Amino acid sequence: MFTLVMVCDHFSHLEFCERERAVRFSVISLTWDAPFGDAHAPLLSEARELGFEGFEIFFESPRQFDVVRMAEAFAAEGLTPTICAVPNRDRDLSADDPKVRAAGLAYLKDAVDAVADLGGQIVGGPLYGDQVFYGGVPAQLHDAPTRARKRRNVVDGLRQLSEYAGSRGVSLAVEPLNRFETATCTLAEHALELVDEVGAPNLAVLLDTYHMNIDESSIPDAIRATGSRLGHFHANENHRGTPGSGHIPWDATFSALRDINYDGWVVLEPFRRRDNPLGLSQALWRPAGPGDNDDLRGGLEYLQQFSS
Repeated sequence: MFTLVMVCDHFSHLEFCERERAVRFSVISLTWDAPFGDAHAPLLSEARELGFEGFEIFFESPRQFDVVRMAEAFAAEGLTPTICAVPNRDRDLSADDPKVRAAGLAYLKDAVDAVADLGGQIVGGPLYGDQVFYGGVPAQLHDAPTRARKRRNVVDGLRQLSEYAGSRGVSLAVEPLNRFETATCTLAEHALELVDEVGAPNLAVLLDTYHMNIDESSIPDAIRATGSRLGHFHANENHRGTPGSGHIPWDATFSALRDINYDGWVVLEPFRRRDNPLGLSQALWRPAGPGDNDDLRGGLEYLQQFSS
């Protein structure tokens, strides 16, 4: 393999760099504990020792950690920070209540500020909100007029958020969830439609293999259809376990990533904690893996064999 000078384009950010064209692997804080706080800074060292180059914070609150100290910890470990946003029914860009929409925008701006202050550039997740069922909340069903109204709210909110994120040098990635969790964005094509309508240069798509396994006809085809607008990627098994322990077609998945020249982050997100039950918070009623670092290292090494 040879090294070349290339333009690294994580959607809107253009910067010249010299490195091999390949994906980079990260891991989300949720795989160890939640909420992520100051006491979890040693996890960065664990992630680095396991072989990860990045660390994604499951961002539940703007006050959950000291940003200055955490930025020092990231720098000391040489890890790149990203943030996974966590909208809920109290902070939701899609909501009919203007106060809830405003709270959603304020929360997402806090996420943008946090990642910028940490030295990172990406905030991803289901930025639109519209939680129809998840985390123990009662289910909601939306008729067509309601879905259309909520989508208009989302487009307006994402335009405001994208402008603010751009001022901080941050890019955004909209993640489709499965049909049991939202009615707004469940397919790659839905995310692409949102990105096109918002029309912001720093807004792209985040794809997650767990959600794609439920709703896409083909994971590789969805990746190829997203193409250059893929800005972030979550690597999850069909049952939320460690990659390699389920039936996601990883060889075909990474082949599709190579076909579109994706060279961004691949974030492992196994839900494997045993000390903090995930039943109500994540709708997971049994452990999804052994829950130890050897298993996590094995998942990383398993994916690495497909990435070159």
